[in-house]
Amino acid sequence: MTNDKHGTQEGERSALSAIGRHESIAALIESDGRVEVSDLAERLSVSEETIRRDLRVLESDGRLVRAHGGAVRPPVASHAIPTLDAADRPFFERIAAELPAQGTVYLDGDALSTPIVGLLSTDTELTVVTPRLDLAIAASLRPGIEVLSLGGEVSATGAQSGEWARSTLADLHLDTVVIFADGCTDTGDLLAPPADALLRRIALAGARRTVLAFRMGEGDPRRFTSFATLTDFDTVIASSDAETTVLAIRDDAVFVTEPT
Repeated sequence: MTNDKHGTQEGERSALSAIGRHESIAALIESDGRVEVSDLAERLSVSEETIRRDLRVLESDGRLVRAHGGAVRPPVASHAIPTLDAADRPFFERIAAELPAQGTVYLDGDALSTPIVGLLSTDTELTVVTPRLDLAIAASLRPGIEVLSLGGEVSATGAQSGEWARSTLADLHLDTVVIFADGCTDTGDLLAPPADALLRRIALAGARRTVLAFRMGEGDPRRFTSFATLTDFDTVIASSDAETTVLAIRDDAVFVTEPT
């Protein structure tokens, strides 16, 4: 009886200790934007495995996003899985059909790319790698999907970059890379902000298979850097409004007609 009571008291102390750790970690994330597993373990006097469990709990609550070696602050955005409207569904379904049933997938693009998460199969052994915190958070809400956030600096748009992110990405073996892009130059160059372009080049260089999800859009080429061309991808899936632009550069793209 005494042992049972003692065990209950120990369990209560452990539970309270876990709650205290969670609040301490959340406060550090809020103030610093990033925490490291090793630093937290030393600061809170627990093992690194205990900290990793704490980070998993906090991520499931939407209070952080796990990254290589630690965790980062989630973007200020809805944590719900984005929904697809009827007009967008055929395009994203065609892209989802290119994803493997298992392995590691790299997803990158602007905020308009997040609906792909809603089409990820949960009956897989799939790891999603992304520098975008909105994509990482949405994917973490899908049962059966493991998410690897790259870490590093976080921009105002919620994208990770910097030497830490590039080093993490370079060490990964990527089965499929999917890049979402809006528009290109007359010669087929795909553009992105410089920090994003660096990451995309690394991802494309280390991928077994590459897919471009292409829609027409406008951007100022003076503010962006080329990371690839339309001919660099194994597969190009494009919306029907991009047909003229894409066919001028490659003739094997797949075009998706979207409902009007």
